[in-house]
Amino acid sequence: MPERILNKPGPLTDDEFFLIRMHAQVGAEIAGILPHSAMMRQAIADHHQRFDGTGYPDGAKGEQIPLWARIIALADAYANMLTEHSIAAARTPDQALDELAKMSGTGFDGMLVRLLLRELKSERASSAKDSF
Repeated sequence: MPERILNKPGPLTDDEFFLIRMHAQVGAEIAGILPHSAMMRQAIADHHQRFDGTGYPDGAKGEQIPLWARIIALADAYANMLTEHSIAAARTPDQALDELAKMSGTGFDGMLVRLLLRELKSERASSAKDSF
C-alpha cells in the first residue's frame, strides 16, 4: 500500500479507496504461494468481511466468514485503533476495547470480542498484581 495513501490527511478518492480494498486480495495471493497455505490465504482474503454482512469482498456474514478471518479482523482493528493515523488519533487500550465492544455482533464476532476483552482484562489484572 503506498505511504501517500496510508498517510493521506483527508478523504480518499475512489481510486485510492479501491487500492485500499485490494490489499486483502493481494495479501492472500502472496500468502497463497506458500505450501499448505489455503486456510491462511482464505483468512487474509476475508479479514474485511463484517459479521453483519456489510464487509468486503463479497458480503459474507456470521459463520460464513472463516474463523481465522474473524480473528485477524478483530486483531487488526484493535492494533489499528492503538496506532496514530493521519486521520485519527491513537486510542488508549480501554478506548479501543470499548469501541470493539460496541461493534460486537455487527462488525465483529461477538464471541471473539468477549474472549479478547476477558483475556486482555485478565492479563492487565495479573500484570498489576505482579507489580506489587
